[in-house]
Amino acid sequence: MTFRPLGETPCSVLGLGTGMLASVSAGLSNTARLRLLETATESGINLLDTADSYAQGDCERFLGGALRGRRDRFLLATKAGFQFTSLGGLARLVKPLARGAIQRLHSTRALFTRAREGAIAHGARSQNFSAEHIAQCLDASLRRLLTDRVEVFFLHNPPVEALRDERLIAALNGAVRAGKTLRFGVSTPEPAVLAAALEMPGASALEVPLHPGAVAATDPLLAQAAARGFAIFGNQLSYSGKLLRPMSVESDDCIAPRAEVARLAAAEGISPHHLLLKFALAQPGVTAVLTGTTNPAHLRENVADALSPTVLSPATLAALQAAHGFPA
Repeated sequence: MTFRPLGETPCSVLGLGTGMLASVSAGLSNTARLRLLETATESGINLLDTADSYAQGDCERFLGGALRGRRDRFLLATKAGFQFTSLGGLARLVKPLARGAIQRLHSTRALFTRAREGAIAHGARSQNFSAEHIAQCLDASLRRLLTDRVEVFFLHNPPVEALRDERLIAALNGAVRAGKTLRFGVSTPEPAVLAAALEMPGASALEVPLHPGAVAATDPLLAQAAARGFAIFGNQLSYSGKLLRPMSVESDDCIAPRAEVARLAAAEGISPHHLLLKFALAQPGVTAVLTGTTNPAHLRENVADALSPTVLSPATLAALQAAHGFPA
């Protein structure tokens, strides 16, 4: 594995995003989750990215148990800001039944996913970035993760005004002084929020989409972040998979960008996924990129792509950087 510095600590250039690890809709057994984590460990990955909202805290609970006795071998990043309403709490009660049904009947997965998305759309989840709530969330995450600190603590998709709240800023800096997190920052796809994060006293980490369209929209801001020593983690390398779909799929806004990615990948002699991963890793100041796969074989392929000696040609980087027609 290749490592880049996270402060004074080496961080693997590929991190494991755990958004689906404990999700009911993923249909993974505990054995399968452990197998994926072991594949990451064997591949040299030491960065694990999670959030208190992933599977309503179950992802953090799983990681806390799985890392017992070897916590110091890993770098943990978690997020907070979302909270579940009573409707979300009801969904949590039926999760054990849903998990069993999905594992027995694969077709149940899509049904549960649609139900979950509908519940969120109808208010099962809201946001709260008050200083008190965020401090409580960090403490709760530490309890679930069975640790006394996380390496990075992110505000999860906050609005701009939250980043100007002096009480929240004081609470986050207090968490750093108390050793509960080594650094804090913002996870966001929004350029305006990213710009506000750069002016937030004490902030030193960002998690942002790094597909070509997003980079085109945020490139000057990412350059500023890199110059200021921010840790930068990349997600959404393929625009939620839309840039990797077969060309026969015509029901989204990525037909032309998908064709461009396929053309450039063929010119480089690599897969489209390999191309997008190398593009993300080539961005100045990037600490690591995250892969959210739940398939051990796919994870090993991602590691091989990340560690390959492939260097994208200047023409390919320029074509992707221009990102004409790519959604931001």
